[in-house]
Amino acid sequence: MSFASHPSFSLDSRRVVPLRQGSPRPQGRYVLYFCQVQKRAEWNPALDYAVEWANHLGLPVVVYEGLRPDYPHASWRHHRFILDGVNELATRLAARGIAHWFFLPKLGDRFPMVAQLAQSAALVVTDDYPTFIVPRHNAKLAQVLDCPLYAVDGCDVVPLRVFERAFPSAAVLRPHLHKLLPDLLRRSDPSPIPLRDSLSLPLPQLAGLRRGIELPTDSSELDRLVAETGVDRSVVPAIGVRGGRSAGLGRLTKFLRDGLPRYGDGRNLADVDVTSGLSPYLHYGMLSADEIARAAIAAHPAGLADPSVAAFIEELLVRRHLAHNFCLFTKEHQTVRALPAWTQASMREHEPDKRATIYDLQQLLWGRTSDPLWNAIQTELRELGEPHGYMRMLWGKRVIEWSPSYEEALQRLIYLNDHYAYDGRDPNGYTNMLWCFGLHDRPFARRPVFGLMRPMSSDGAGKRAQGPLYIDRVRRTLLGQSARGRSEQLTLGGR
Repeated sequence: MSFASHPSFSLDSRRVVPLRQGSPRPQGRYVLYFCQVQKRAEWNPALDYAVEWANHLGLPVVVYEGLRPDYPHASWRHHRFILDGVNELATRLAARGIAHWFFLPKLGDRFPMVAQLAQSAALVVTDDYPTFIVPRHNAKLAQVLDCPLYAVDGCDVVPLRVFERAFPSAAVLRPHLHKLLPDLLRRSDPSPIPLRDSLSLPLPQLAGLRRGIELPTDSSELDRLVAETGVDRSVVPAIGVRGGRSAGLGRLTKFLRDGLPRYGDGRNLADVDVTSGLSPYLHYGMLSADEIARAAIAAHPAGLADPSVAAFIEELLVRRHLAHNFCLFTKEHQTVRALPAWTQASMREHEPDKRATIYDLQQLLWGRTSDPLWNAIQTELRELGEPHGYMRMLWGKRVIEWSPSYEEALQRLIYLNDHYAYDGRDPNGYTNMLWCFGLHDRPFARRPVFGLMRPMSSDGAGKRAQGPLYIDRVRRTLLGQSARGRSEQLTLGGR
């Protein structure tokens, strides 16, 4: 495996993947950072790498961010969450002397911006990411650009390519990560300042390109922009949920104060949610796993010796890296073909098993099943976009029982999750859904439909996680939203 970094650069070279090598273009006017995933001006290895190249070449840095309307499951909810953070990102970059150019096309528009901006760049840096549309984008860019192109991994605390293989379970991965953690957590955010100010660079005359700081911050104006793009407006933003780094930092502060002290014992209890709620901000790169880990460890005098801190770092370090590691090394990570051999054999044997009840996709989407607890989870996903983590596992297990085949069950889960969840289309989501089918797990006693897969029932999970209180919490949240202006009638009952 080949990595690239200038010898004097501070960034860990294992984070850098050269997609197109060569010498920087001599006539280049700037270093271009194509920001696809890591939408932040701090704790951003890709941005830092672009800055170090710019300092080395004596050039300014330009950050380009585009929000296409044709990505999978594009909607008002996803578009608004991203647009919430654009002006703030541009402002934070401007404080470092870095220009931010933004493009918001409509359905039917062409998207040649990166290739055209790269014509004036010495080289291009972009994000490395194992899922969504990023691998396809990067592969295409490597073919069409005529200057160096580097993808930089800013996904996890530990660089993705520290390991050159997929791990079968968290238990196998954990000791490898824990060996690396102390050295990695001693580093600080480099955030170097560019030698040259790019804010004075004239905006190229490309139709639709604007400076990010020109984007409005008013909610109604942002909604108007979304409407003009033509994306699906039936998936509405959840009331009170905003994207952007400040909103993410606000959630982090609240979690460190209210949730983290109870996280060890309470993370699987759904009556009062003490989970972090940070996954949307991690997914869109508005916060980094690095800074969250440091903040959590620093929040308690005992640090990692505190059970709640240790439990949270287990999720943030081990489980998150396991998900990214799996998707990096598994091309078919959205199909049952990605599952271990034992669960595939079990599925072949139990595919003919009679399902007691089968629901169609619309019944599932609207939570019209005979299981009030499952209906509450699906309603929280559909209306609020952030279902409780433990409840999400039960949500996936029950769909296996209610679908005519395992493959269709997985595709239903992916559709519902990616369409409605703020953190949809993420390695964690695909790995967690496949966990319901046996990924990163072990065989259990054989039973109908589940075969050797770990079973999970609403009675058992509901009892452990305070299911009735969870249903009441979801209902009260939705009633509160309705009182704040949500007009549609929402129900939780079975039909």
